[in-house]
This record gives sequence, structure tokens and C-alpha cells, in this order.
Amino acid sequence: MKIVQWATTAVAMTLTATVALADDISLKLPEHSMSAYMQALLTQSLEAAGHTANIEIAEGVPARRFDAQVSQGEDGMVTFKLWRRTLDNAVIVPVDLTGGLIGKRVFFIRPSDQAAFSEMASLGDLQGSGMVGGFGKGWYDVSVWNENALTVSEVDGEWRNIYKMLGAGNRGIDYFSRGIMEIEAEAPQHPDLAAESDLLFVYPGDFQLFMSPAETDTAPVIQAALEAAVDSGLRDALVREFFPSIFDPNGLNMDGRTHIELAPPAS
Repeated sequence: MKIVQWATTAVAMTLTATVALADDISLKLPEHSMSAYMQALLTQSLEAAGHTANIEIAEGVPARRFDAQVSQGEDGMVTFKLWRRTLDNAVIVPVDLTGGLIGKRVFFIRPSDQAAFSEMASLGDLQGSGMVGGFGKGWYDVSVWNENALTVSEVDGEWRNIYKMLGAGNRGIDYFSRGIMEIEAEAPQHPDLAAESDLLFVYPGDFQLFMSPAETDTAPVIQAALEAAVDSGLRDALVREFFPSIFDPNGLNMDGRTHIELAPPAS
């Protein structure tokens, strides 16, 4: 496995040499509930840095196939994952893309189960409930849940089937943990499910870009643009534009929830 990670010092050394190659940047993102936000973040960050950006979303491409295309070095392919996740041959751009919000987890649940969750106020309450969280096979969340002695069910194949399995009520899954930003984006697509209203499970981590090795010369330019977007407040402004319910006391109400810290995996 070969993983390339650009450090800030490397950006400073290589930016002058690569900027001429990266003035016109074309990328493809996977189809995901966060992709519209990522598209805007990349586009506006690059344009603010003086580049021309053409950021497309590859609709209809399954997640595993898209990841394979990144690993195989296809031009312009870039995905986003928690920084602890890796893809073979990927070039990692180590800039946090959500300000840590993707590590603040809210559950999709069946509406009839809200009363049971409302009685919880601690990690021990969830541990003792016997409720099972559904996750995609090999997801980072599985490691977090195992580290915190929580019961998990890993779903192989298409991870989006978890929504249906949860809604069915007879597939051994009682909740589906999602980043609070993902909850806001995905809730309208799943009217049979509810966003659990009281709890926020928190672990450290964030999305970062994982780029095709064909984009090795482009990566430091993108890193510089994203770092500038963090420093200028552009990233945080886009978070509030795309996900206003997170901060709304009458919406997802992140600050008003009971926060429960989850320990990250030991390794």
C-alpha cells in the first residue's frame, strides 16, 4: 500500500513549481449526501486562490467502484473519508473539511423508538440497552463502536441498504449513526426514519480528500487553497450555508443535545 500525504512545508516548497499546471483544475467527486458541500468548498476555495475549477459529481457510480478508480489512478478522481481511512495509492490532502463536525454523530432511528433513546444520558445507557448500530463493512465507525463496547452489525455490499434495513425493523439494526451534517442532508430522503432528537455522540476525526495519484501535482495547490479557506472563514461560512439546521435550536440543535464522548480506537 502506498499512501502519499502532503505536509504544509511540502506545499510551500512545491507550490511555485506546480501552480502553472494547476490553474485549470478538473475533478470528479463521488455521489454522496456531502458532495454538494464538497463541490462548493473546492470550487470556491480554488477560485479564491486564483484558479479555475471544474468540480463534477459522478452520479450513479457505486462507492466501491469510485474508490477503485481513485486507487487505480484515473485522472481527476477524488473522494473524501475520515483521515484514518486509506485507499491504496491515494494522495491525501490533510486539511479537515468540516471543522470536526463529521465526528459529531446523530442516529437515524425508527420514530417509535425515540422514547427509549430519550431515557439515555450516558455511554453506559447505550451499552446496556442492547441496541445494535448498523454500519458498512469495515467502516471506521465499527472500530469506534468496538472500542466503546457497543454492539454493531456490519453490512457488506451497498451501504445505503442500511436505511431500508433499519426501517424494516426486523433486520437486527436499531440505529444508523451519521455525522450531524449527513443527517441534515439525508433526512428528507428517508421520511420513514427520524433523526434521534436528544443525543450527540462525539469522536475526534474529520473528512479529508483522498486523490488519485494522477493528481499528485494538483494536491499541494488544493491543500494551499483549502488551508486559506479555513483561515479566511470560508469553510465555516459554507458549513452554515449548507447545514443551517445544525445550529438551529428548533432544528438539529447540536449545542442543545446531550454530548457523549466516544474513545477513538487504540490504534
